[in-house]
Amino acid sequence: QIIYSSIAESMSATGESVASTWSYKYEGVLSLIENKTWSDDTNATVKPLEIDSDSSGNLYILGSVTKPSNSGPMGMGEDFLGNTLTVLTSTGTHIRTIEIADSSTGFGSFSSTDKTREHISTSSNGTTLINTTNAAFLIDNQGNITTLISDPIKNDYGSQLRSSTFYDGNFYLQHGGNILRYNESGDLQETISSGWDNAGANTQGDGIQFDVGQNI
Repeated sequence: QIIYSSIAESMSATGESVASTWSYKYEGVLSLIENKTWSDDTNATVKPLEIDSDSSGNLYILGSVTKPSNSGPMGMGEDFLGNTLTVLTSTGTHIRTIEIADSSTGFGSFSSTDKTREHISTSSNGTTLINTTNAAFLIDNQGNITTLISDPIKNDYGSQLRSSTFYDGNFYLQHGGNILRYNESGDLQETISSGWDNAGANTQGDGIQFDVGQNI
């Protein structure tokens, strides 16, 4: 897996904008993790699930780590090990890759409805909120992890911990019928009723998709 980035840069002499492009071989990031635990498996591989950026153009990549197993058709299955967060500078230099969630709390992107939600959001200064549907974590720009939610609302059709976004100094995270507003330190600032009847939800894809902005 290769990450490609194209960045618009202004030429001071002409005022025109030109694109600066680079690539990064993402599959090698597992070897860069310090103090490995569950990712320390010789057969482990990683693939990118979602990418976000901060105001400086640094990239934040949510990864899924798996290893081959004998399950599935013709014994060609895989076991989900957990999630990683990789941070690259705007020019493609690796800053860090860390383990953030193991197989019990992580996001394996198994269902089509999960793939329509936003599981990573990043603040201007590089603080990241990761929502795995099993838990929600805040990772600061030094790689320190704080658990925001460890026991999400669930029903027979799965977790009701859904999309997140960042706007104007705050993270917004859907949890059940509410949208939770957190500051960049992970302190809950407000609980907003979304209007969604989560108690009556009867399919896996039930829920809402939201955006936050001035005049919305």
